[in-house]
Amino acid sequence: MGGVFKTDKPYNVEQNIREKICIRRNKQMYLIKAVTHSPFKFIFEVMKSGELKVIKVPYLGKFGVKPGRKRYLEQQAKEKAEKGNTDNQEQPPDNSGKP
Repeated sequence: MGGVFKTDKPYNVEQNIREKICIRRNKQMYLIKAVTHSPFKFIFEVMKSGELKVIKVPYLGKFGVKPGRKRYLEQQAKEKAEKGNTDNQEQPPDNSGKP
């Protein structure tokens, strides 16, 4: 049976990889975990903030939004904000004579 070992818990695979790196590099587990986890934590925080900027991560590449998609998302947000403002305005009184 060839292929990749599959498990229900992907954390186990990550943990095994980190252990191999610890042994190979002769470093502490907390250090390896910080180095392997921190770039993704940073990317997540920037994406969560809503800023649509490009993030360059050494050895991993660029993470960002394509310019056309960025314009579309900004336009959608603007339209949503405008629609929200019109919904919150007072409606004119109904003069149809019905109570």
